[in-house]
Order: sequence, then C-alpha cells, then structure tokens
Amino acid sequence: MTATSDEPTVPFSRIKIRTGALVFCGDEVALIRRDRAGSVHYTPPGGNVEEGEDLRQALRRELAEELDLDIDPAEGGDLMWVVDQRVTRPGPTPPPRKLHPPIGAVLAALAHPRAAVGDAALDAVTDANYTWV
Repeated sequence: MTATSDEPTVPFSRIKIRTGALVFCGDEVALIRRDRAGSVHYTPPGGNVEEGEDLRQALRRELAEELDLDIDPAEGGDLMWVVDQRVTRPGPTPPPRKLHPPIGAVLAALAHPRAAVGDAALDAVTDANYTWV
C-alpha cells in the first residue's frame, strides 16, 4: 500500500492491519533479515493486509513473497500472539522505518515450537516504547 497525496495526514487517521507468522522447522524459526543504514534487523515474515484480502490470504501472499513458501499443505497454524500498535510515524515515507514489535523475549520463552501460549495478548506498542530507524 503506497501513500498518496490525497491520504489524510492526521495521526492514526489510517489504520493498517498486519499479519505475520512464526515458521518453524524443528526447533529453528525463519526470520527475514532487514538491512538498514547502519544496522541490521531480523523480523518474522509478514506484512500489510491489502484491501479486499482476509488475514489468511494476506499471510499466504506474504509467505510466498518473502520465503517462497506455500502454506496450503501446512499443519497447525495456531494463533499465538496478538499485538496492538498505535504509534505516530515521524517524517516522510519511506524513511524512517519502524522496528517490528519486540517478540524476541516471548519467542525465546517458549519451551518448544509447539508449546501452548496461555495469554495471546502482547504488551501494546505505543510512542513511549517504540523505536524508529
């Protein structure tokens, strides 16, 4: 989704829905390397839900684009976490870039890749605890 000049610039006037996945192979998890000026970040595969897509369609498209992965034959696919994110974006698009919500600690806390998650709600991401790069 690309910003156009007729889109509103009021903070929070346009809500984006994102989808993402933790893709496990045994005890390993697939991450996307994001090279940025002066830094490197790793994020789970995923992206914005486009107009007219449901969440599963968007996830299917993102995993195909980023990992060349077809999810149709996959088993499982449980919802593990939900995160609410409400932040203002400084500057023009494309830079600065945002870092994805910090899931590293909760991912590392899993006993194993198929461990049940008791509380699916991660802490909300706000301007107070969000980092822009």
